[in-house]
Amino acid sequence: MNQNNLNSPILSIKMSSNTYLQTILNAFVTLDIVALTANLKERSYQDATKEIFLREVESIFEAHHRSKDTELMFYKGLCGSNTCDNCGKNGYRFVGNHSNNYFSLIFELDGDDILDIYSCTEFNTFETLEGLNESAYIFINEDEQINLYNNMFEEDYYLKALAEISHDNFKNNDWVTKHFDLYKQTLIWPKNLPPIGRSNLLKGTLREKFHSTYYEILNELEFGYELDNQYQTLKIHSNE
Repeated sequence: MNQNNLNSPILSIKMSSNTYLQTILNAFVTLDIVALTANLKERSYQDATKEIFLREVESIFEAHHRSKDTELMFYKGLCGSNTCDNCGKNGYRFVGNHSNNYFSLIFELDGDDILDIYSCTEFNTFETLEGLNESAYIFINEDEQINLYNNMFEEDYYLKALAEISHDNFKNNDWVTKHFDLYKQTLIWPKNLPPIGRSNLLKGTLREKFHSTYYEILNELEFGYELDNQYQTLKIHSNE
């Protein structure tokens, strides 16, 4: 692989913002939290709300400003961990133009759409970089992980939902309808593709157990169902 002097960026700092991805990358490159806040879509990132995720990004931007960085160079790469579900996923390493301090993010994409952004601790750039200094990571506290729909991600909600399955009056149609808002937050909704489970569904956790149980019951519905990716809704078919 090529070796590069970090004082000579391998990618252009200022790109034309013709696409959504380019717009977001420009905001990172220019350390512009205002532009990032204005343009990044309202969805979860690193299993946190957009607001919490950007609060952590802003903290990293401020550290770069204190280190006299005026912009970031960025380098393509991927997750190199053999023990991580994200192994091989693509992203970027952002490096301060003065400090050589850096951070690395995976970008999950569907075409030009950004489905998720999250830190990577074992990121490998395609180019060999010399002179890197301190690394930074986005860390989301457990109690700050996505907390939409009245804190439905708390364990109590999963326990209550799973306990209802053993009730004498349990009806699968009613149950999947009642808990769909809880289920859909365990999914990524790529454009024009079926929704997929989020990468942090750790085996053995209540969240993963609920997700897999819901999926099994959903697929046992007598007349089937339909998920609408655009509106993130569930339609249960009937014999009528």
